[in-house]
Amino acid sequence: MDGSAETLYINVWDEDVGKDDHIGRCEVPLQALITSIGRTLSYTLFSKGEQSQPVLKTGELFMKCDSFVRAAAPAPVPFKPAAPVQAATPKAAAAGDAKSSAPAPAPAPVPVPVPGPVEEYTSGGSAPAAPAFPVGKLSILLVSGIDLKDTDLIGKLDPYVILKCGKQEVKSEVMTDAGCKPTFNLPFTLYVIGLLSVGLS
Repeated sequence: MDGSAETLYINVWDEDVGKDDHIGRCEVPLQALITSIGRTLSYTLFSKGEQSQPVLKTGELFMKCDSFVRAAAPAPVPFKPAAPVQAATPKAAAAGDAKSSAPAPAPAPVPVPVPGPVEEYTSGGSAPAAPAFPVGKLSILLVSGIDLKDTDLIGKLDPYVILKCGKQEVKSEVMTDAGCKPTFNLPFTLYVIGLLSVGLS
């Protein structure tokens, strides 16, 4: 899957009969998540903001980055160019020197860099600096929500969350009758290519 995007988009919906209702969304930079490993942060949700409607706050969502495992920058590989092939001298060619008619040796193959060791950051370690080769696996815990906009006239909200990063899209389970203060405690894994942003909608 392609994780090359600058933002993780998170959308919160209410499952309903016929058509689901959109509660709100927000966007979070991936760098902010990665550098706040182990801390539960609050993200404000907003309505879509149609042209005829103002953008309104529609609740809060709590999320934590559990870990970020990334490949280190490729280790440098020493390379020594092949020795140049010397052309045969006219004297050697006239003498019918067997070595002069031999085919030139093939150039040495160019070594291919191999990715270095994997570095892992968890809540027990320090936050990583911006990686030079930012490719890795991001583990997120969707914790809870509060003050979600009630879109149901009858009964309680059945909220669920969709996270999108690049071409990746993951959906949480529906929290039936959880209301405006749902508790999720659901883990998600995203594969990141490039340091970008993460958004909630």
